Amino acid sequence: MEIRACLNLIEESLRAGGVAEAACEARLILGHLLDCRPGRLLLREGGVEGAVMEEALQIARRRTGGQPLQYLLGVQQFMGLDFLVNENTLIPRWDTEPMVDEAIRLMRSYESPLIADLCCGGGAIAVSIAKALPPARLLAADICPEALQTARQNAQKHGVEKHIEFLCGDLLAPLRGREGKLDMLVCNPPYIPCGEIATLSPEVRREPRLALDGGADGLDFYRRLAAGATPFLKEEGWLVLEMGDGQKEEVCRILLDGGWQIERVTRDLARRERAVFARKSM
Repeated sequence: MEIRACLNLIEESLRAGGVAEAACEARLILGHLLDCRPGRLLLREGGVEGAVMEEALQIARRRTGGQPLQYLLGVQQFMGLDFLVNENTLIPRWDTEPMVDEAIRLMRSYESPLIADLCCGGGAIAVSIAKALPPARLLAADICPEALQTARQNAQKHGVEKHIEFLCGDLLAPLRGREGKLDMLVCNPPYIPCGEIATLSPEVRREPRLALDGGADGLDFYRRLAAGATPFLKEEGWLVLEMGDGQKEEVCRILLDGGWQIERVTRDLARRERAVFARKSM
């Protein structure tokens, strides 16, 4: 079957199931199965075998059942890199990229910075930083052993496994023994109020609840980090936190009340205030 006809069939299946970006997702599905960039599918010579087409339609049917496309394909792009993802990991999102870009920029002048990525999930932040900053040493920590295994696989995939130490435990607990060592602590914590999780889209509700549930008001992890991160950072060390849409005022208040100085707030690709960069007030 010709590629254009295949794309049309996949798109029709997705659209009939209520997928909003049916045309885009059809290209992603077929491109993944043919190992071809979606934008170059129509330039590809040859047709599509029946078995490949059937697999594409099976993926489309599962997608219309509410499963995230990233889990079905097993991959998501972040910071220009392909990351393995599965039901044990939060799906990395482009909205996080400006925060990572700024963290990398701040660390470029350091000779051999030690950076911790807490709640690391599949390791997108830690691996991206390690890839961009070869002199850096990374600590990637998560409470979920299965997520850490995926993070290790992503580090190996991108050739930075020797630069990252993986630690299992709850938030700051894995850092014990590293007091006063960190140049930067980065965290994209769970920040969805627990009462709102049931209202999220079916796709998001498929992601690990541990990576979503931020407590009653979504701010539990910010309180814990504001209260407990200081001993692990060097005197001029950075605390870098992603936050949910509309949470800036409360997150900054928690940090200020905890004795932190807000250095800057960065915006995501939609121009929403998405990450806060803080240092301990002297």
